[in-house]
Amino acid sequence: MEIKKKTLHGLKIARKAPIISHLLFADDSLLFARATTSEADRIMQVLRCYQDASGQVVNLSKSEVSFSKNVSNESRNLVSSKLGVPSVTNHSKYLGLPVVFGRSKKDIFAMVVERIWKKLKGWKEKFLSRAGKETLIKAVAQAIPSYVMSCYKLPDGVCKEIESMLAKFWWGSNNGTNKVHWMSWDRLSVAKGMGGMGFRGISDFNISLLGKQFWRLLKGGNSLFVKVFKGKYFPRGDLMEATLGFSPSYAWRSILSAKEAVSRGFRWRIGNGSLVRVWQDPWIPSSPTFKPLIRHGNVDNCLQVSSLIDHDLGCWDRQALNETFDPYDARRIASIPVSRRCLEDKRVWHFEADGEYSVRSAYHLLGGDRRRNEASNSGASRSAFWKNLWKVPIPAKIRNFVWRLAKNIIPTRCNLQKKGIVLDPTCPLCQLDAESSHHLFLECDFTRKAGFSPPLGFRLPSNLDVIDWIDKILCGGDMLVMQLQCTFLWKIWNARNNCVFNGKREDPARVAFETAEVIREFNHANPELARKKKISTADQISSPEVGVSIVQVDAGCYDNGTMTMGCVVKVEGMRVSLSACRREQLLVNPTVAEAMAIRWALSLMQSIHLDNAVLQSDALSVIDSIWGLSYIADLEPIVADCKHLLACFRNVTVSFVGKSGNVDAHHMVGVGRTLGNKTWIGCIPTVASGPSCNRSVVVPVS
Repeated sequence: MEIKKKTLHGLKIARKAPIISHLLFADDSLLFARATTSEADRIMQVLRCYQDASGQVVNLSKSEVSFSKNVSNESRNLVSSKLGVPSVTNHSKYLGLPVVFGRSKKDIFAMVVERIWKKLKGWKEKFLSRAGKETLIKAVAQAIPSYVMSCYKLPDGVCKEIESMLAKFWWGSNNGTNKVHWMSWDRLSVAKGMGGMGFRGISDFNISLLGKQFWRLLKGGNSLFVKVFKGKYFPRGDLMEATLGFSPSYAWRSILSAKEAVSRGFRWRIGNGSLVRVWQDPWIPSSPTFKPLIRHGNVDNCLQVSSLIDHDLGCWDRQALNETFDPYDARRIASIPVSRRCLEDKRVWHFEADGEYSVRSAYHLLGGDRRRNEASNSGASRSAFWKNLWKVPIPAKIRNFVWRLAKNIIPTRCNLQKKGIVLDPTCPLCQLDAESSHHLFLECDFTRKAGFSPPLGFRLPSNLDVIDWIDKILCGGDMLVMQLQCTFLWKIWNARNNCVFNGKREDPARVAFETAEVIREFNHANPELARKKKISTADQISSPEVGVSIVQVDAGCYDNGTMTMGCVVKVEGMRVSLSACRREQLLVNPTVAEAMAIRWALSLMQSIHLDNAVLQSDALSVIDSIWGLSYIADLEPIVADCKHLLACFRNVTVSFVGKSGNVDAHHMVGVGRTLGNKTWIGCIPTVASGPSCNRSVVVPVS
C-alpha cells in the first residue's frame, strides 16, 4: 500500500526487476527503503499499526539497520536514531545463509564444515555398527549442508573437506589414529546397485540441488524469485543463453554453475511446435543431444517445428520431414507423439516420467560417466549381484559385512599386508595357510567344520572364488538358505576376531548353532518377510453386461522399429464381434505404444458407432494417466486425444485387465506384425500361431 502511495520506495536491483519493499519469513524480516528520515518515520508508523492490530511488539534491541556505501554518515545517524535501532556495516546472515561474500568463499562456508564436525564428534562410533554409521551419515551428516548447497555453490576445497570428515567417521579411528581407508569416497559414493554404498558425492549433489533453482527459472512463473533474477540477468533473452553479466552476485554464479547439468536432461515436449526451433533447441527424445544429428548443408536456423506438423490431421508432415532431414532423423521425429488438440509446447526433464526436474536423477546423471568407469574396475558389471545382495532379508550389519567381503575389503591378514602392515599372515583359526578371504571363508578347517555342523550342513566349495560363491548363494532361490549362508559368513568373521583379539577359540558346532539362532530370532521379529504376496485377480474377466461390449487392446514393439496394435471387440457371451490390427513404422517405447493403441481403439470404436462399451488394456500406467491419477509427460499429447474421444461417447470407460485376461488382443499384435492393417468380422484369425509371429520377439507392455 505504501509503495503504491509512493511514501516508501523499496529496492529495485534492475530496470526490469520488480520493486522489493520487504522480505518476510516468520520472525526474520527485511524492510527496504530510501535512507531518508521521512521514509524512516513512515516505516515506524507501519510497524506501530501492525503492533496495534496484532498485539505483537517489534523487538528493536534485536533489530539492525544497514546502508549502501554512498549514504553519508550524517544521514546514517539520523535514520538510525529515527528507527531506534543500531547501525551495522552489513548483515552477516539471513535465514542462516551468508548475505555478503568476500574473496575467500572457503572462510564464509567454514560454518557448514564446523556444524558437520560437531555432529560427528558427538557420535560414539565405537558403539555403532556399520549399518548404524551408514544411517547417520545419510540421514543426518549429509543432510546438514543441503539447505546451503541448494542456494550457493560450495568451493571444491570445502566439498573435499566434508567428504574427508565423513570418510574418517565411516572407517573409524583408534586413540586418535585413523584406521585404514579400504575404499576411496568416490567409490563409496557409487550407487548400491553398482557396487558402492550409495553415499553422496558432495560436489555433484551441490550442483544437483542448484539445478533445482535453475529449473525454476527455466520454467518461469510469477514468483518473486523468477521476476528478480530474470529482470536482472536475462530480461529479454532465454535462460539457456544467459551469461554471468556485469558484477554478478554469488547466488547467480552458483545457479548458473548448474546450467551444463540441466542442459543434459532438458528438452521440449512437442505440442504445436510454435516455440521450438528445429536446429537450435533440444526436442527429439531418442537423440543423445535431443537435437537432429545430421544437417544438410545450409539450414534455416529460425525454422520452427510447427512447420513440420500437419495441424489439420494432427500428425507429422512426412514429406516435409523427408525433405528436411536425413532418413534416420526423419524416422525418429515421425515417432514423436503429437496431438490433434494443438497443445502448447512444454519444457520437460527427460529423465523423469512426469517431466519435472529431480535432484536424484540429476545427481545420477552427473556422476554417470565417472561411475561407469569406476564400475568397470570394481566389478559393478555384476549389477544384478549387488541389487540382490541388498535385498536379502537379514540384519543390516550382516548385509554390510557381506558387501565388504564381496569387495574384498575386510582386514584379513593378507589384505593388511597389501596395505604395508608387517604381521604374520598365517590363519589364526587353523594355522595351516595364509589368511586370505578365500582361505578363511572356504578352505579353513574351522570354517568347513562349522559349515557342516548341524543344523547347517553346508558343504563349502573349494573351486569357487568367494564372490562367485556369494553370487551362487543369492541366485539359489531358497530364502532361508540364503539367510543362513550369509549369516554364517558373518559368524565366521566374529569367531576369527574373537580368536585374534580375545584369544578365545570357539567351537565350530557352537558357531553353526548361533547362526541358525540369529536367523530364527530375526524372522520371528520380522514376520512380514515370510508372507507371500496375494495372487492378483485382475487377470480374471467376466462376461459383459447386456448391451455393453468389451473392447480389448494391446500393443507390441519390435527390434526392427515396427510397432503393431491389436484390438478385439466382444459382445454378450464374450462372442467376438470384430478383430483388427494395425502396423506402423515407429520407434517408440512400450508405454507410448500402448497409449497410441488405446487412442487407435477409441477412434475405431467411434467409426463403428460403438457407444456403450468398456475398453480394456494391460497398460496400467497409461490408464492412470487418462484418469488423471498420474502424469507422464511424453503421453500428454496422446492422453489429450483420448480424453477428447471419450467425451464423444455416451457410455464408454477405460479399465485395466491383466495380461492373461488380454491374450486375444495380444494375439492380434502378432497378426499385425505379419499382415499389417487388417480387420475381421466375427472371428479372430489364426495366422498369429504361425512361425512368423514369434512371441519371443513381441515386447508386451504393461
